[in-house]
Amino acid sequence: MASTTGVSGALILEVLNRNNYKKWRLRVETYLLAEDLWEVVETIREPAANLEDDESEYKAWKRKNAKALYAIQNSCGPEMFHFISETKMAKSAWETLEKDNFHKNLAGHVENSAENFEPYVPFTEFVSEGDWDKAKECLKLKELDLHSAIRAIDPRDGFGNTAIHVAARNGHVNIVKELVLLMTHEDLKMKNAKGSTALHLAARNGHLHTVKELVLLMGEELNSIGNTALHSAVLGEKVDIVKELVRFMRQKDLKRKNNNGDTALHLAVKKGNVPIVKDLAALVGEVRGPDGDTALHIAVKMGATKIVKELVSLMRREDLSIKNDEGYTAFHLAVKKGNVPTVKEFMTKEKERNFNSYTQFITYVANGDWDNAKEYLKDDPCDAITIVDPRDGYGNTALHVAARKGHVHIVKEWISLLKVRKENLQLKTVEDFATFGSSINLGVTEEVLMERAKYMVEQYEKTPTTILDVQNAQGSTALHIAVSKGNLDIVRELVPLMREEDLEIKDVKGCTALHNAVKKGYIDIVKELVPKMRHEGVELKIDEGYNALHLAVMWGHMNIAKEVMPFMRKEALEEKDGGGYTALGRALDELKDKDVMEIAKYMAENNNKVFGIKVAPLNWIPVVDCFCKGKSHLCPYLYSVTPLEYLMPERGPDGAYLIIRCFRVKQFGKSLNNCIYANLHSFFIN
Repeated sequence: MASTTGVSGALILEVLNRNNYKKWRLRVETYLLAEDLWEVVETIREPAANLEDDESEYKAWKRKNAKALYAIQNSCGPEMFHFISETKMAKSAWETLEKDNFHKNLAGHVENSAENFEPYVPFTEFVSEGDWDKAKECLKLKELDLHSAIRAIDPRDGFGNTAIHVAARNGHVNIVKELVLLMTHEDLKMKNAKGSTALHLAARNGHLHTVKELVLLMGEELNSIGNTALHSAVLGEKVDIVKELVRFMRQKDLKRKNNNGDTALHLAVKKGNVPIVKDLAALVGEVRGPDGDTALHIAVKMGATKIVKELVSLMRREDLSIKNDEGYTAFHLAVKKGNVPTVKEFMTKEKERNFNSYTQFITYVANGDWDNAKEYLKDDPCDAITIVDPRDGYGNTALHVAARKGHVHIVKEWISLLKVRKENLQLKTVEDFATFGSSINLGVTEEVLMERAKYMVEQYEKTPTTILDVQNAQGSTALHIAVSKGNLDIVRELVPLMREEDLEIKDVKGCTALHNAVKKGYIDIVKELVPKMRHEGVELKIDEGYNALHLAVMWGHMNIAKEVMPFMRKEALEEKDGGGYTALGRALDELKDKDVMEIAKYMAENNNKVFGIKVAPLNWIPVVDCFCKGKSHLCPYLYSVTPLEYLMPERGPDGAYLIIRCFRVKQFGKSLNNCIYANLHSFFIN
């Protein structure tokens, strides 16, 4: 036990912590009695009332008070000292430390029920807002001690968070720093109802500076499902947090599995997050997870070609030979599943093709000269069509060039040629490749496996769909380019041969062909695309967070918005864009009133939950936001389709604000539909 020197050179051999109050009290009381200082702690007289009249006696009392307070302060550990650091009277300091509930709280024996937490609600709310000064001030006003507030568990949302959980979750690093100084090492490892430490929450929510403060204090802790903070960061897809955490983690912790048997790398693969996979793969290596699968096995099962590519490039030859519980290597599994794009990533790089022999061919294509260009297609048309032109830096193939130049006749000739060649292929469809691959069972030699794989790749690279989904250096397929140029005829040639997933390919800007068509306002091209696409494809967002409907509204293309909405799932109508707007909310900002009404009517018929979603930037529901934007003539209809529950007091101030605005409109002489007043009357009654 550490010791501290008291006054007059005496030693008080007990430093107060949260567990030794009784022993500490006995030693300090004995010391104060021996030094004739006890009277200022247990004083009968009131010095402020009686001693000022006698200056010498008052000065003597002040000296004794200072000595007693000094002894109490210097026999407190850092944590306990905090609670009396602003106290000027020895008596007050003693009484603070003597309170019955104070010590029970310190030892963690007070039940943190909803009733016990109630006094600390304002404190927690100020912590959530990031205002530490107000948080402390509200405790003083209620005469509540800070340490109890820090340990109080909030039962209201079911997560059971303490103050440091709240501060870490919201990224209030200034408050986290303050709390760390006040809490013991055991306190810092406190977990909420989900078993998460403050570090887990900071990592999951992407608060880098907070993570830096906490990682060394609780980096090894696991939550209730066995996740480390690194697992949490991966689940939250926070790349910068992952980079920070791996700097401080031991190799064995990087390979730690959660209760499901997944390492952080396994989770990164399942999330499909390529940057995180790249960061972790070189550090973690291959670890067998559920069913004996390595991260590479999981990527193969998912058909995640980009991740397979990264993992294969980082793995040692012996790692590629690891078998799962079924006895398959990842390569064998890729072949068996018939997923040719992943199979290709395991094979040695194909020999470089000589572009020089195709230079004139590309020139003929660019000039629209099919008669001369077709002479180069006699030997291997697929090779000529897909070879990349290195001269312009854009990485275009001949098909990209034809699409960019708008040479419909050349594209038609190629499509016809590819259809003929497809008929001569043994493996033509996804189902064909899957059937062929499934026939390759365990026990075949590596030579046989590689031979089968090469055959699959050769067949695959001659299928029209494979040729049509080739991307250039900007990530654009020929379809992207045709759409950007507004060439409807070429789009009509390409789309029927493309798979649904090919229509979802994004360029480097995160745009599908549909996104580009919407931005340009090409309604005829949109009509060609959306019927061929999956709902999920229509709902895809560009990197800034806008889906096709958001873009149509933003660019004022109401005709496209009406075309896109029927091809979206009802729940997708609730999605917010990168600015925090739903499509309806964006329409209130961007479209004419009659267009807003059309969108509102569609939403009312298909998903009226949209009318209860707050609209950026003022954070009101649409009917109230409509008032704020001066579109009061639209409000009666919006009110009529807004479920009453969204206007009730427990859902926020929207209902009250709507009533106030209605009265103001009436006061200034603007008439509203009578039904809104009737419904407002029913609102008051209900």
